[in-house]
Amino acid sequence: MFRYQLVIAVPLLLLSTFSQGHADETPTVFEKPEIISIDSNNLSAEMFWRAYTSNLPADKYAARHYLLGVMDATEGKTWCSYQQFKTLSLRDYLNGYFNKLTESQLQQRASSVIEAALIELSACKGNL
Repeated sequence: MFRYQLVIAVPLLLLSTFSQGHADETPTVFEKPEIISIDSNNLSAEMFWRAYTSNLPADKYAARHYLLGVMDATEGKTWCSYQQFKTLSLRDYLNGYFNKLTESQLQQRASSVIEAALIELSACKGNL
């Protein structure tokens, strides 16, 4: 039971750690994200980054949850683990990573680009 609680608690803790002022940025029930929605199939890296850096709390909130979903789906498969982020700020790292992307890279699927960033940040030594 504790293991399952830990699996849920660690990603949520990381998400809250990497976001500044996250309590103030939680959207109200009436706010809707303008960029990312449940219908955002094949979301591009550009659209993800626009939402992640948006001034609209609902967009930031949706982008952070999208990021968390990619992280949860790929952890231990293509990149090591959340434990690697002890001294790194994921937000700062992603800012540098996305700002260096070419126009064609920004048109790729957001999940693939995020996964590539995580691999670069936290590649496993040896077996996953």
